[in-house]
Formats: sequence, C-alpha cells, structure tokens
Amino acid sequence: MTALLIRLKILPKETTTSLDAMATSIESILPEGVAMKTKTTEPIAFGLESLILDLAAEERDGITDEVESAITSADNVGSVEMTGVSRMSATLRS
Repeated sequence: MTALLIRLKILPKETTTSLDAMATSIESILPEGVAMKTKTTEPIAFGLESLILDLAAEERDGITDEVESAITSADNVGSVEMTGVSRMSATLRS
C-alpha cells in the first residue's frame, strides 16, 4: 500500500500553550495507520508560534479528512491547515 506524507500547520488557541504538550496530545489521537514523522515550530508574530507536523499515513479514501478532524478535536488546538500532501518515495531493493 502506498504511503502519504501529510504536512500540517497547527495554531494553538492561546499564545501560552505548550507546543510540545499539544504535539503529544495530537500524537495520542491520530487515526490508525497514521504516525508522526517530524515536528517543528515556526514563528508567526508577537510571540505566537505554529506547530508544523509531518505525518506518514496509509493512502486510503478519506484519510486526510480523518486526520484533520482528529487533530481539530485535540486539546488547545486553535486551527489546522493542511499545507501539503504527497506520496512518499519507495525504497528500491536489489
């Protein structure tokens, strides 16, 4: 089955929200077949930062909607923007 790489930009509800705690909360509620690959932060303005997540997911109908819905329901998540979806490269073996 093909794997997808999903990149998300997530803003917290409050500027005082710990992005590490928010990422841990998100990781615990990801749908089956979805795993967090990388986690970074990006400054926005006036002390506000966004959480940038790269998720690996099995390619299937509706997976991006499932991921977005799950993350939106996580604690302290203000907004979720899907900034990219692409197929992950396969490793060739000889």
